[in-house]
Amino acid sequence: MATGDSFGHLLIAAVVVQLGNSAFWVAYPALVHDVAEGERQESWFALITSLRHAGLGVGALGASLAVAIGGTNGYTAIVAVNALSFAAAAILTRLDTSGGTHAVSANATPEHAAPSEHAPASGWASTLRDRPFLGFVVLNFGLALLSLAFGIGVPVFLVDTVHLPPWIPGTVLAVNAVLGAVGATPVGAAITGRGRSGSLMASQAVVGGGFVAVLCCAYVPSAVGVCLAFAAVVLVTLGELVQSLIVSPIVNDCATATSRGRYNSLSQMAFSIGDVVTPALMTTLLAHGPAATWVPMAALALVDMLGIALLANRLPAMRRRINQPGPAESDGRG
Repeated sequence: MATGDSFGHLLIAAVVVQLGNSAFWVAYPALVHDVAEGERQESWFALITSLRHAGLGVGALGASLAVAIGGTNGYTAIVAVNALSFAAAAILTRLDTSGGTHAVSANATPEHAAPSEHAPASGWASTLRDRPFLGFVVLNFGLALLSLAFGIGVPVFLVDTVHLPPWIPGTVLAVNAVLGAVGATPVGAAITGRGRSGSLMASQAVVGGGFVAVLCCAYVPSAVGVCLAFAAVVLVTLGELVQSLIVSPIVNDCATATSRGRYNSLSQMAFSIGDVVTPALMTTLLAHGPAATWVPMAALALVDMLGIALLANRLPAMRRRINQPGPAESDGRG
């Protein structure tokens, strides 16, 4: 196969995979809401988060073994197994024909919205007029940036700037994956009954503390730096778990049955923008030293906390208690 053809096929594959990935992250939160019938969403997201992290870990291990044992054929095996797994997932998704929205009024309005009598009942125009939710989308960008900054910037910083042993980055990322797999369900149980906004603020305080620990790695002996690096990954992973269990239920509860896809697409757009912006941002910050890199990250966590406090006054979905049922969508104000 010619090099040009290989690149073209690679480009097409990358575009198709990204389209599928984007569609998944828009559809999956709404599907969880429907399966859960709007109740105890955080517990469902905790279970799925655990399974997803476990799958990532098993997949990474399996891919490494496939390449180590099969060489070039190992890559072909990885592609084939992935294709089969996605086909199986599609079949399993189609097996659920119950819907999950049978008791929901399709014309209900988000409970925090009060559209004028001339506003359409649905559609992008109505969604984009939901200013409190648009504020939550901006907040999501801040949450995503902090989460991505850790995975992208910390491994490079610990080796290139702090000069910790080269095994540290892989170990830190492995600890993150293991904690994500085993910690989501216990974290979900621990925060059940607490307010969403207060838990979300606490998650950002913990994440900010994690970035402070990363910063301190540059100014302490190597042995202490290793300990601080592991403390940082524990703190950041804990904060990420809390926010991952809360954000999607808030988005789902802000929307109606007919607008939930649009609301989730706007929310995920913030994460997609973060995917694009964060690598360039971290590259620039890392070139200016430890303080210039991690002080802004810790400060952003504080800004997120302020944004959460302000938005909680405008979004009733943020004031609900975790795993506690809210008012039925059909009772929305309008």
